[in-house]
Amino acid sequence: MRATLGVVVTVFALTGAACSTNRAATNPKPAPATTTTASPTTPTANPAAAASDTTRSTVRAPCPVVMAEQEPQDISAQTVPVTRTVVTHYYAIHGSSPTQLRTQMNQCGPIADGRENDAFTKWLVNWQVFDRDGNGCGIGGLAIHVRVDMYLPQWTDVAPPDLERRWNTYIAALTSHEDGHVAHGFGAAERVYRTLVRLPPAATCAQLNAGAAAAARVVVGSFGALDVTYDEETRHGATQGAIFP
Repeated sequence: MRATLGVVVTVFALTGAACSTNRAATNPKPAPATTTTASPTTPTANPAAAASDTTRSTVRAPCPVVMAEQEPQDISAQTVPVTRTVVTHYYAIHGSSPTQLRTQMNQCGPIADGRENDAFTKWLVNWQVFDRDGNGCGIGGLAIHVRVDMYLPQWTDVAPPDLERRWNTYIAALTSHEDGHVAHGFGAAERVYRTLVRLPPAATCAQLNAGAAAAARVVVGSFGALDVTYDEETRHGATQGAIFP
């Protein structure tokens, strides 16, 4: 049994991305495919179910935000078919008025394609195909991983109750909008698994891996397009209440 690592490398295939008020999609540099050795804990390819584990963490982001590069994870020892990593990056803002808070977000928020954003979410899917020789070459096991990075403002200053209520309403709406992009990343990883696990055997393992890569690109590209449509339909969260002040 061999393991071949795949990463999506086409437009919208590496990442789906979106931000809060004026946002744009972005894609990091494509990563090359590599070959690794299969692990004895290889997740079994089961078309009926895709068990998943989710790890969440929070970190501090500087002002201005510098968005982290997303790189494919080493998933050769993964014990469930799908794993998900979500890192929320909080950048601190300060102020005692709506104008001051808006100015701080404009100064500190993430920038994509030259645009200032209050928040931003991007995701990366990578996969590993464990091929099995037999009658041709078939899927012997799969490991899928999605990495999600979400960037959000965090305001903790003491302020008048009315301003605090307005902020809480805004940040809840903003987070809810970004969670929609997180869901697209999760959905892409799940769909990649369910697509690849149903691939028929190929004449050679090289053909199997090429077919898996092509199928995964189509899936992740479709979820990247969902991110774009989602932002267009919600006006980047505005229709969901993500407007401040």
